[in-house]
Amino acid sequence: MKGDAKKMCSRGGDRTKNQDVRADMKIKQIRQWEVAEKLGISEFTLSRWMRKELSGVKKEQINQVMKRIMEEKERGDADE
Repeated sequence: MKGDAKKMCSRGGDRTKNQDVRADMKIKQIRQWEVAEKLGISEFTLSRWMRKELSGVKKEQINQVMKRIMEEKERGDADE
């Protein structure tokens, strides 16, 4: 049974990682593609990053990007 659980986790990724970042994105209604676009990476790459615990540097980059996205949304210029 343990092997099955491990197999499922490796296929679907570990959604328990980076819960703080995931929760922040959900609360702020920011999509992964928005963050990825601002970071200059693909949504797929960000999704892979999120499967493992982020380093402090990457987490800070993501938090800064989310802050910038929120500021843009508040100003109404998110298309730029």
